[in-house]
Amino acid sequence: MKNKLAMGWVIPMTAVLLASCGGNGGGSGKEGSGAPEGAVKPADQPVTLVVNNGVNSDDQERFMQDYGNAIRKKFPHVTLEYHPSAALKDRVTAQETIDIVYTSIGLTPSQLMEFGLQYDISELIKKNQYDLNRLEPSTVKMQQQLADGGLYGLPVHTTTLALYYNKDIFDKFGAPYPKDGMTWDELYELTKKVSRTEGGVMYRGFSMSFPHMMRLNQQSLPYLESKTNKVLYGSDNFKQMTENLTRFFRLPGNEGDADTAVLSKQVNLFIKDKTLAMLAHLTTSMREPAMREAFKTMNWDVVSLPYLKESPGLGPQSYPTFFYVSSTSKHKDAAFQVIAYLTSDEFQLEQSKKGIPSILKSPEVMKAYAQDDEYSAGKNRKGMIPEKYADPALYTKYSSAAEAGLLTALSRISQGQEDTNTALRVATETAEKAIKELQAK
Repeated sequence: MKNKLAMGWVIPMTAVLLASCGGNGGGSGKEGSGAPEGAVKPADQPVTLVVNNGVNSDDQERFMQDYGNAIRKKFPHVTLEYHPSAALKDRVTAQETIDIVYTSIGLTPSQLMEFGLQYDISELIKKNQYDLNRLEPSTVKMQQQLADGGLYGLPVHTTTLALYYNKDIFDKFGAPYPKDGMTWDELYELTKKVSRTEGGVMYRGFSMSFPHMMRLNQQSLPYLESKTNKVLYGSDNFKQMTENLTRFFRLPGNEGDADTAVLSKQVNLFIKDKTLAMLAHLTTSMREPAMREAFKTMNWDVVSLPYLKESPGLGPQSYPTFFYVSSTSKHKDAAFQVIAYLTSDEFQLEQSKKGIPSILKSPEVMKAYAQDDEYSAGKNRKGMIPEKYADPALYTKYSSAAEAGLLTALSRISQGQEDTNTALRVATETAEKAIKELQAK
C-alpha cells in the first residue's frame, strides 16, 4: 500500500529559497539563508514526490518526525509518498518512479549508483543559485568524488564516531573513566582494566562498529584506487590500521568471537546485558529507540574517539546522509527545492537542537547542538563532535561491493582464525571478484 502524506505546494517558492539557497556559488547571496532575488520559482500546482529511504529501517512515523512534518509545514501543496529502504530494490526492478532517495555516503554506491538512480544536480544548483559555500566542505568533496566533479545530492545531516562507556563497569573495577583526547594505545591499556570475568559474568572492555570504523577511518584510507578501482587492502597503511583495531580482540577477557563483528550483538551487550564497558559507535546512534530507552536508566557517558598518536586532534571522518534527486524523477525542480530547504538555516537549527549534527558551517547552528535533547543532558556532548574531521576517503560505485570481503576479514582476524596478511589477501581477492561481476552487468 502506498504511504501518501498529504502536503502541498502553496507557499511561494521564493520564500523557501530565501531560507535555503545562497548566491551564485561564490557566497553572494543573503548571509546565512538567502537566495538572491529572482531565484527560480516552481510551477504553482500540486505535485506528488516519491521518497525512498535507502539507509535504515525507519518507518513512516520516524520519517515524518525527522523530515516530513517540516516539509509539510513549509510546502502545503506537496504530497509525499514514502517508501522504506526494504522497498527500494523492488521498486527499481518494477521501474516505478522515485523522485528522492536518501542514504548515507557509505551506502550511496549500493543504494543509489548500483541502481542507476544518480543524477547530476549541477544545473539545478546553478538554476536555483544555490550557495554550496554554506556547506561543510568535506560533504561537497565527497559528492564531487562520486560524480566526477559534479554533484548527485545535498547533505542534510551528518554523524561520526564517538566512544560510549558504561560508568558502572568502571566503578565496579575501580578503573578510571575514558577521557577526551586519548590515544588508541591509552584505550588499549584501559581496556585491559575492564576486561575480566567476575561472579560468573564475562565483562568485555571494548568493541566497535566495524563497518563504520572502516568507512570513517582517521587515516582517510580508501578501499579502492580512484581511476583503476584497484583494491588497496594490501597496503602497509591498511594493514597497520587493521592491526590497530583487531589487537583489542586478542586481549584476555576481550577475545573476539562470532558475534564480535555483528553490530547489533555488540549494542545489546552494551545496553541490554550491560557487560560491555566501551563501544565505539555513531554519535547519532543515541537517537535510536533502543538506545534512548536504555539510556533512561543506564549510567553512561561519551568521549571522543581516540586519536592516532601521530595525529592528535584529528577525529574520524564525517558520515553525512545525502538527499538525492533521482534520475527517474519527473519533478526534478520540485525535488531539488524540497531538498534545498532541508539544508536551510531554519531546518538545520532545529535539527541541531535535537542532537543531529549539522552539515552547515554556521557557528549559530553548531552552537545549538543537542540543546533540546533530554537524553544527553548532563553528558559530555563536546566529545561527540571532533575538533577536526579527517579528510573524506574516496568512494566509488564499487566501494560497497568491495567492503563485504573486508568485513569478513576483520571478523576472522578478531576471532584468531587468520592472520592479518592472509585475511586481507583473501579480502582483496573477494573484492576484485565482486567488482568484476558488477562491471560485467
